[in-house]
Amino acid sequence: MGDAFKEFMGDLTKQGIVASVGLYGSWCRRVATPSSDVDLLVLDMRNLEYEYNEFVDYDGLRVDVRRIPVGWVDRVVKPTIDHEVMESIILYDPQNILTRGKEWLSGVYWRPSRIKVRAENGLSELNRCISRASSAVEYDDVESAAMYVRLSVEAVAKAVCELARMAPTNTSLVSKFYKSCYELGVEKLYDVCVQLAGLVEVNRRKANHTLSVFKETWEQLSSYVEENDEVVESLDRKVRASVDYASSRCFGEGSALRAGEMIQVEDYEEATYYLMRNTAKIVESYAWIASKKLGMILNYPHIMTILRTGGGESEDVYENVLTIFSIQDLDKQAVKEGIKTLVNASRYIKAHENELLERGLTLIRDSDKG
Repeated sequence: MGDAFKEFMGDLTKQGIVASVGLYGSWCRRVATPSSDVDLLVLDMRNLEYEYNEFVDYDGLRVDVRRIPVGWVDRVVKPTIDHEVMESIILYDPQNILTRGKEWLSGVYWRPSRIKVRAENGLSELNRCISRASSAVEYDDVESAAMYVRLSVEAVAKAVCELARMAPTNTSLVSKFYKSCYELGVEKLYDVCVQLAGLVEVNRRKANHTLSVFKETWEQLSSYVEENDEVVESLDRKVRASVDYASSRCFGEGSALRAGEMIQVEDYEEATYYLMRNTAKIVESYAWIASKKLGMILNYPHIMTILRTGGGESEDVYENVLTIFSIQDLDKQAVKEGIKTLVNASRYIKAHENELLERGLTLIRDSDKG
């Protein structure tokens, strides 16, 4: 990372609000590629009640800063950041806060009770997506419902990967989900989810087209944010941080570069689903601004309706999102069946959680013996 990173760290730690900094992600795991961002976990000493991400372009170095309240790590670690804390290389920690948190976490990270907490976090996210999809169907916003069905697969994947003791990463979610399902003996769950995510017929041509449309959609968001800078400034601080993140050039260009690398190695499903998930951030940001301009509170089950009826450029964004998620010409009954399938998947994982957890433990034991 060189001198630019050293200078960035110097500027970051001089802010007076930074308690600790840890390096995680691909650079930490030594699997970084030319498109990889530098992922930093920053313990923030301000009185925050939430986490947020910010992208920084520092002399050509893309740094993805994940700011979390210092209390989430001080002595007891919040489960939602287990993986980041556990793998982090500590770069700055004058009060040993991150060091103590990591030491505590190392004693509980692989305990069945802790794994279940992380898996249940995934199920909670799944149920939230199911709720939004179900409400969207009730409102006759079938496109929003279909989008949430697609996105729900991420939550299923994360829950199953946790039970298989295979930490999911942002750019290897599909492959790790596949491996986890087959090692746990729930191959059918993977097959069903691939269908729900719209990845069954993905090939190089389709993946490249999705990438092209994603680039255009991000450019549209970037322009929309610039044109409505006063509206963006009036948004809630947490929401504004999300909009700034999704509209940043680092996010748009970095997402495109990583997806392009996946396509180059013929990982078409991974690239396509990665672009879908990042498009969801664009959709949410666009909808927040459009809702604010209309004097409305964003209603997630209506999120595609907001794009469709927003007029002007939002109609182009709407058409692009339909393309990226492959949700044109929808059948309402098919979407309902997809929601029903997700409900059954959630119930199955919850009902067989202990059994799946034990299978995962057995795999680790057999690996250790080998």
